[in-house]
Amino acid sequence: MVMKSYYDILGIPVDATEEEVKKAFRALALKWHPDQSDHPNAREYFQEIREAYETLIDPKKRSVYDYRHGFVGRNSSGRGRGKKFSSSNADLSGWDKRHVANLLHEYFGISWRGGNNSRCNDLRFDFHFLAEQLTVVRKETIHYTRLVYCQECVGKGLSYKNCSICRGRGFTEEEAEVNVTIPAGCPSGYQLRIHGGGDHTYPQARPGDLIIYVHVVNRVDSHR
Repeated sequence: MVMKSYYDILGIPVDATEEEVKKAFRALALKWHPDQSDHPNAREYFQEIREAYETLIDPKKRSVYDYRHGFVGRNSSGRGRGKKFSSSNADLSGWDKRHVANLLHEYFGISWRGGNNSRCNDLRFDFHFLAEQLTVVRKETIHYTRLVYCQECVGKGLSYKNCSICRGRGFTEEEAEVNVTIPAGCPSGYQLRIHGGGDHTYPQARPGDLIIYVHVVNRVDSHR
């Protein structure tokens, strides 16, 4: 399954400024609000928009996302990303601020006032099994790489001179391992969430989660 990048979801270029991220978010949020759209997948699209917006509007999360997905160095226009986003001075022209705040909280889980309750990026791991492989409980071990804040400069990155560990990024890679139990007979799309198993790229925020998806495939799909 090919997954869209957050830039594709919002319909913006990789070098989009924060103002462009906000404009794209507002337009898509209005279009796919379940009260406005009759599309059966409107709520699912809302979730995708929320995830993309939450990541790309936060400079630290965006930096980690670009690094992880290979977008670093692909900004071709040379445009900057503008000033650090502050929700208190965001442009809400033509919008009722109370409605926007309620919309963000109810559907997106975003507090418009911001604060220190942010969480680092979640990670995803996918299992693909034949139906006959799930007739019994399965014990699986997952090995993966997550990003954690640099212990030398404590996530300060470029503001910390001559950090020989992270080379100015503020975070480093860490090999992780987790044991999971997959119940017998679980349906395709079954999810497991390992709290704190995701990235932890700056110490002021809570670590993200590791979300595990179980896919049940037929024998033809398993050989693709």
